[in-house]
Amino acid sequence: PPEAECPRLIAAARPNLQGSYVVGSPAGGLSAGGAGAVGARSSQSTWVGMGSEPWLGAIRARAAALLGLDLKDFIRRAEDLQVVRYRRGEEFGLHHDASARFQRRLFTLLIYLNDLDEPSQSPGDQGAGGETYFPFAAASPPGEVVAGADASGGSEEEEEEEEGDTSSAPWAGLPDSRQRLEIALKEGQKTRSRLGESKKSGDLGLRVAPRRGTALLFFNLDLRDGEPDPAAVHASLPLRSDGEKWVANFWISA
Repeated sequence: PPEAECPRLIAAARPNLQGSYVVGSPAGGLSAGGAGAVGARSSQSTWVGMGSEPWLGAIRARAAALLGLDLKDFIRRAEDLQVVRYRRGEEFGLHHDASARFQRRLFTLLIYLNDLDEPSQSPGDQGAGGETYFPFAAASPPGEVVAGADASGGSEEEEEEEEGDTSSAPWAGLPDSRQRLEIALKEGQKTRSRLGESKKSGDLGLRVAPRRGTALLFFNLDLRDGEPDPAAVHASLPLRSDGEKWVANFWISA
């Protein structure tokens, strides 16, 4: 959304924040994983209904236009807007936004609501953190950190070629979608553990840095078979600055 709407959305969400949940985890849905674990979630979130204020409806209308959907179709298919806050050290470990049966989310539209405060520099400092990390997405050069809407990366023809070639993926040849996701999470965790190494150590995936007013759109389902795409496994890396990271997201069903 326009920059003026970002702090307004943060202000609307802040009084209603609660501990974030992970579907299918212990303790009634609260994430029980330790820091850095697959699926570990340590943030606060709330849901914002889009019909309560005209300016909220305008955000929804722009999201529908971005996706090329009729507004009525978008309203039918989209969940309410989720707003999430991360503080220092908080994260969301590697996870997938969709499942094959009860959460068939075709798209995720992730909106960054603020810029991050840079921490004081020290030897080995890796910046403010808080990037959205895709271990199996291509970045150029390998391991590059990009920002928000600038994460286009190549021509449409090149992107289609990259997406179509999964022969070398660690889940290649596995017929069961659950097995493919399990392998993606396991191998993605290995790749994540190498993020502190030199970028010359190989392709470490794509990291998208938050930038206020920008958005990230990605597919969760493989259009060839309608199953969750293992390449969409991602994480919100731990925040290393003393401020806050705010994001909002729409999930749009198939």
